[in-house]
Amino acid sequence: MDLTLAGNQAFSLAQLTFNSGAETLLADVIGGADLLVSLTGVQAGFATSLDVIL
Repeated sequence: MDLTLAGNQAFSLAQLTFNSGAETLLADVIGGADLLVSLTGVQAGFATSLDVIL
């Protein structure tokens, strides 16, 4: 997602990181504030490449 571009967009996998200790998913927004999502009860083995639909 790039706020400097017009139109509908989606995150790329390179913009997502998961912190298993804090159970948070961070999405890096280019040109804007980052998005932090708390994922409560995430099972061991969670992987952004397998468990997140982009």
